Amino acid sequence: MLSVTSKNKAKMKDRINPVKKDNLEERIEAFVQLAQAAEDSFAQACRALFELRQDYPAAELYPKIRKRLPIAESFLDRMCEAAQKRFPARLLIYPSPGATYLQKLPYEKATQHSADDLPVVIPNEQGFATDYKKFYELTFNEVRQVFDGDRVRGAKDQTTWLQRQRLRHAAPAQAPEPFEIVDDYVLFKRDTKLTIAEVELLLKRLRKL
Repeated sequence: MLSVTSKNKAKMKDRINPVKKDNLEERIEAFVQLAQAAEDSFAQACRALFELRQDYPAAELYPKIRKRLPIAESFLDRMCEAAQKRFPARLLIYPSPGATYLQKLPYEKATQHSADDLPVVIPNEQGFATDYKKFYELTFNEVRQVFDGDRVRGAKDQTTWLQRQRLRHAAPAQAPEPFEIVDDYVLFKRDTKLTIAEVELLLKRLRKL
């Protein structure tokens, strides 16, 4: 009878008891840490580029950078603006309607709102519910709803804003005319008064028919 070597025993043991992988939450946390480190590195790159711009003109500097990195010159300009704290550098990493809006706000407010979970009131069958989203998750309409200048609207204010928008869309664009034109006749739907100018306009319309 053949004997099993210690080496073969170890292989068999590995097959029976495979190396246990980290659970999902641990693997996600590892990814998040890498992404956050990338954000920090990008902010440092913005500052390094701005320092280069102090010593060299863009016309000389940008072509040399773009030979190594496929970055548009307009994006390089925006990186320099971020380094000057006109807006947080992370807004360039997550382009979105929310990022575009926050870039126009004072630096302190943009930094605050880009880090916060923002309340978003959502209509549902029961009326309204409040969800929370990051700035890069907001749609264009949600940006209009959530922000009032550099201030974030609370749930109550957003509900009022949504109700006002509903009324605005429900209202007719213009008041219906008090008459219909059928063939060569003008049929008035209700008692009405027309000025001489309105009568002349009505006659012009009839002549064009």
